[in-house]
Amino acid sequence: MLLMLLAPVLSVALLAPEEKPITLHLADGTPVSGVILDNGFDEASGVTLRRDDNGGLLRLRWDQVLGKDVERIKRAYGFAGDEAPVVQIDALRVTTATGEIIGVDAGREGDAVLIRRKSEVTRVPQSSIRNIETILVDALDVEEPTALYERSLAKIDQTRAVDWYNLALTAEGLTLFEQAKHCHDTCLDLDPDFPKKDLIRERKNLLDVKLAEREQTEVLMRVRSLKGHKRFAEAATLAQEFVAKWPSSRQLAQAQREMKDIAARQKEAMLQGVRTNFVKYLRDDVLQKYAYDRKRGLGESMTYAQEEAFEATIELLAKYLKTDTAATLALWEERGTEGSPVTASYGGGTFILGEDAKKGYDKKALAAAKEAKEKEAKEADDAKKKGGEKSLEDKINEKLKEKAKQREARNAKRKQATDVIADVPPTPDEWWAAASTDERSSFLLAFFAEKSGKVTVISLDQRVCSTCSGNASLEFYNTNAGPNGESEQEVPCPRCKTLAFDRIVKFK
Repeated sequence: MLLMLLAPVLSVALLAPEEKPITLHLADGTPVSGVILDNGFDEASGVTLRRDDNGGLLRLRWDQVLGKDVERIKRAYGFAGDEAPVVQIDALRVTTATGEIIGVDAGREGDAVLIRRKSEVTRVPQSSIRNIETILVDALDVEEPTALYERSLAKIDQTRAVDWYNLALTAEGLTLFEQAKHCHDTCLDLDPDFPKKDLIRERKNLLDVKLAEREQTEVLMRVRSLKGHKRFAEAATLAQEFVAKWPSSRQLAQAQREMKDIAARQKEAMLQGVRTNFVKYLRDDVLQKYAYDRKRGLGESMTYAQEEAFEATIELLAKYLKTDTAATLALWEERGTEGSPVTASYGGGTFILGEDAKKGYDKKALAAAKEAKEKEAKEADDAKKKGGEKSLEDKINEKLKEKAKQREARNAKRKQATDVIADVPPTPDEWWAAASTDERSSFLLAFFAEKSGKVTVISLDQRVCSTCSGNASLEFYNTNAGPNGESEQEVPCPRCKTLAFDRIVKFK
């Protein structure tokens, strides 16, 4: 099905010489409603309408109206634009075990899907299809231009000049220049005073140039098609070949404009590729593969993350972008800080950082959050007390909270006295040896973010230790305790080593 090749066909009532209701916005955003007079539309200059609020006539130039409303009004009168479109149509992309086929849906034959590409029809058995989807493609890649033109011609109202004008632009987009000139001539035959008559004369002169330089025009159309499909490298190569082959062409300026536009779009696409894929390659292809090697020790891995992982990631990005590392590095430096921050956690290896694990946090903010949490808990307790006699569950919860406070007091006292991380197993090397690949790569990513100097750290955060639930120690019941011994005993948490949290790094 041809997509947006022609303006929507309007009803006879809409096109009749009568006033048309409209609501539009002035350039400053002020809304104005009224009706356009039967002779109040001038495609080149503007509109005249009778206002709903006071009945007065208002003459507006196009530059006094918001652009989106200008386009809407012109389309209501049948004008689809001034430039030849890149014609696109719906096609099927069928993926099989051996590759993919793109073409027009030609129906079904038994248990097979028929895909037509111009005059060639391919029969694809349903059993071999892994995926099938509808996509937009350049019409010239899959259809014969003349067939597309004939189908478009059959759909228009051939008594309307504006339909012939729009069809002329479509024909030009299909590189059917003789047909385009015929459509323009028919348009002026039907309406010698057609609003775009001067533009039509200019386009006919350009069509004469294109006819004389058909090969050059077809190359330029191919350049635009490749650019539209984001195949920038191919488009740039083709445009460069055009300039080298036809340095005296009357279409040279168009080719040079295309080269400039392709370069700008290609750079933006590459910048987006860097923004999107850097962390993916760093985490999944560089750090995770390194972490997977069990022969590499902790110290060696931390050194690699800090000093070598960045360069390895840039090399992978260069291959993805099909450029060299110097150009990729330049793109990296221009990438900006768009997008959401990336979060990385040291996880159970936070204790490896020693006292550095506690550095950099906004202590006031953390204290305020803790105070708010305690206040919320107190308010909940008060609300329960007002509800009547304490239930058994309430009494148990109170006892647990009391125990937790006592535990926190003991931990605080112990930390104040030593201010060091408890010396309990495992050691850093033992933790590294036992950690999973995902735990290792997450640790290395967080370490890279803080120590490499290649990214911007946005914030630091804490997540309570999953083993001790933020209590810094584990409590257990000693069944062997004598009458004078303590039945409840505590040991420092072997995961966080009394830190009570995992260190979280957010970066861009």
